[in-house]
Formats: sequence, structure tokens, C-alpha cells
Amino acid sequence: SARDVAARGSYAYVADGTSGLQVIDVSLPTTPTRVGLLNTPGFAYDVALSDPCAYVADGGGGLQVINVSYPTTPTLAGASDTLGVAYGVALGGSYAYMADGWQGVRVVDVSSPGSPIEVGAYDPPDKWGVRGIYYADAPEVFEQGIVNPNEEVVIEINIYPPAKRGITGRGTEATPNGVSASIAFIR
Repeated sequence: SARDVAARGSYAYVADGTSGLQVIDVSLPTTPTRVGLLNTPGFAYDVALSDPCAYVADGGGGLQVINVSYPTTPTLAGASDTLGVAYGVALGGSYAYMADGWQGVRVVDVSSPGSPIEVGAYDPPDKWGVRGIYYADAPEVFEQGIVNPNEEVVIEINIYPPAKRGITGRGTEATPNGVSASIAFIR
């Protein structure tokens, strides 16, 4: 059951639940064809791309980093276990930001895709969980491999259960090299 898709060139990369990551050749849009598959240990909820890898939020399997240099034979490059259930992933510079359910937001350094390592975390207040994470205007804020610390970064997250009206929560996440992002929960 497809949960998310990311496309690059002639290929669509599908986070496909219990089937892991599927690679679909879409060069002929009227006849898409599966050309590659890598079953992941968890439940693939979300996928993000940064050449040469696909980053999969894999439920209880955490973050799975999959080398897709050869789309017909995707291979596991690395993995990082998260404390919760990895529902979402967003990439920025050398970091993967994980929506990790009741464990909040996890920040994973992926500068070495074969050895991803968690470097930070933000636990939402009032027992909120995080199910989705997105960068607003990511292409403008982040270029491949470059973090621009003087530019504003907006991270949007989906929380559950929904906040009651009038509730506000804030947090700041910082990476070891001093790049930080503010997170706000407002309802």
C-alpha cells in the first residue's frame, strides 16, 4: 500500500508499507513499470531523495538509507534506529529530520549515508506525537550539500492528538555545527 512517493528523472520511489521501497520506471507515463524493490525491516511511511540515496521513514525500522545509484538494484547503505515510530522524513543539508511519533522530532546526521547518527531531538510538550515533517520552501532554503545558517528555515510538523484551541508550544532544535530551527505548535 503506497504511502508516499518521490520522483527524480525517469523514476518514482515509493514508500510502500510492508513492501519497503519500490522503484518505478515512469519514462513512459502510460505504462509505469516496477524495476526495483528493497524490502525494509519496518513499515515504509515516507521517502525523501538526495543523490545517490533514498531516505525512508520506516516505522519501527527507523531511518533506512538506501543507495539508488542503480535503480534496478537498490541496496541498503545504512540505518539509524529511532526511539519511536518513524512516520516522516525531511532532508536539509547533511541532516534528516524524522517525525518519530511519540518520540517527537529526531535529527540524524546523514553526511556519511553509510553511518547515519542521531545528533539531536525535540520532544513535543503535553505528550504530543509527531506524524509528519516538511520543509516549507526547501528548494529555496537548502541547496544540495549546503546549509545556509543565515537564512530562515521553516519546519512544519503534524502533531497528534490535535492541540486544543489556545495551546502554544515552542522549541528550538540545533545541530552540532550551530544551525538551528525553531519549532512552534499553535492551535
